[in-house]
Amino acid sequence: MARIFLYCLILLLPFLTGASSSQQTRRVEEEKRLQLSPEEASLQRRHTPEPKTQPKISHSLYQELLNKKTVTNAEGREMVQLLLPKGTPWPQELSFSDKELLTRGTLGRMICQILGIKGGINMHLFRTSKRYAHKELVYLGIMFQGSSREYVSGKELIVTIIQAINYITKDSS
Repeated sequence: MARIFLYCLILLLPFLTGASSSQQTRRVEEEKRLQLSPEEASLQRRHTPEPKTQPKISHSLYQELLNKKTVTNAEGREMVQLLLPKGTPWPQELSFSDKELLTRGTLGRMICQILGIKGGINMHLFRTSKRYAHKELVYLGIMFQGSSREYVSGKELIVTIIQAINYITKDSS
């Protein structure tokens, strides 16, 4: 009898404590963020760079990337540098081997670091986690779903950068 009571208690515990799903918790946090005054919101939000009108890379690189099935870290870094403000150096903590193939996790970590995306509790606990950086960008609609260990194609890289630029312009206005 005690086992049955204990089992029922374990099943009902989330409902008794008022625990909600992570999406509901996220929604509540977003609502609180929207209720902040402009001064408070600007203190919480890190400076987001404005997109550049002059790209740093040539159009031939775009054409090459569109046809590539996999992209290297160096090519990914060139594209992510479009998100940096002019004159800002590449962060030292984002140094990856240039010859290795770019994974979704590595790309996610680069973009989260550049855009100052803080994310949820897992990103606070595991700051350098490529997995949670990728999951956060999927949640924000910047990256495609899938494993953080999958390699990025050229088309996916270009679409991800475009989505990140859209995120910057939506966030700054």
